[in-house]
Amino acid sequence: MKKQWTLLCLLCVSLCTAQPTSIDELGKAVTNALVANDSLQFYALAMPGEGMYEIFKAEMGSKMTEEQLATARKNMEKGYPELIRLSYGISFFTLTSKIGIFDLTFDDVVYEIQETKETREIENLVGVHGDIDHEKFKHITFYAYPYNGYWYLFSERVSITEENAFNTREELQTIQLSEDDDGYLQIEASFTLDGVKAPKSDRLSCLNTFPVNVGKTDISIGTSDNPELYLAGNWSFNYYVGPDDDPAGAISFDYRYTVEEDVINFRFSNFVHEQDDSEFASVGRLPRKANKQVLSSFSEVQYQEILYDVLMEARRGIRSRKNLVKRCLD
Repeated sequence: MKKQWTLLCLLCVSLCTAQPTSIDELGKAVTNALVANDSLQFYALAMPGEGMYEIFKAEMGSKMTEEQLATARKNMEKGYPELIRLSYGISFFTLTSKIGIFDLTFDDVVYEIQETKETREIENLVGVHGDIDHEKFKHITFYAYPYNGYWYLFSERVSITEENAFNTREELQTIQLSEDDDGYLQIEASFTLDGVKAPKSDRLSCLNTFPVNVGKTDISIGTSDNPELYLAGNWSFNYYVGPDDDPAGAISFDYRYTVEEDVINFRFSNFVHEQDDSEFASVGRLPRKANKQVLSSFSEVQYQEILYDVLMEARRGIRSRKNLVKRCLD
């Protein structure tokens, strides 16, 4: 009954409230709902189910039969309101908590369109960015989409961040899986330290405070003969696959962070899978592409899932270390 009442209230709000007709109006409606702690008003700014179906049909219609499209539409009509309540609810709680704790205001924010990887791939999708007058959180970003003359939130990914979230995502998306000369999995990346003037040894010390560096195997401070500064070690984590998160053993890898004048280079290599307490036999060193050894333990789909999660873990780790170094030396 509570769920039905919530959905009924959401419908009423969406029908009784003037929907934004511009990017600026949408930005103000988003922040007004957040500041007022009005979750229903926030949900009402989400793209309508019919609009999402039209986007889905434009993208996938040529690959599906009329029957499949009809089924997809029926499923969307049935599940979309609940999906909005759940996904936007998490975002709403996170954002309102941040606004309350840090006393954020949005009176003078000007919203501008910013091109992103997603907007280049989806027709009519718009990235929106605004500068916040706050000592810590200076950026608000979200995706918007026009539908029937009005503007809506395209997804629940509304971000209030220290750095422009669009730029951060673009930077992280440049980090990709690769292979060494023997075909084994590795990840190499780097980030610049804009405005950081601290000595290289101080940057290395900051990196060494990150929790994953517990169990480090090697630290080089550098000499006149070996000026390279780096932190190297090995780390492992338990892994799970499938919708039921079945134990799939442990994955370990070597890491090496090299500090240069304005850049920190990252290299993750020697990824090794061990059976541990799972039912998946040890694969050993992981290749970039599934081979017979991999497929003797995992399906192709499971291995692609592993590779994807390894990449996401690396991206999160690099982003966290970048933020750590900047805060440490601020």
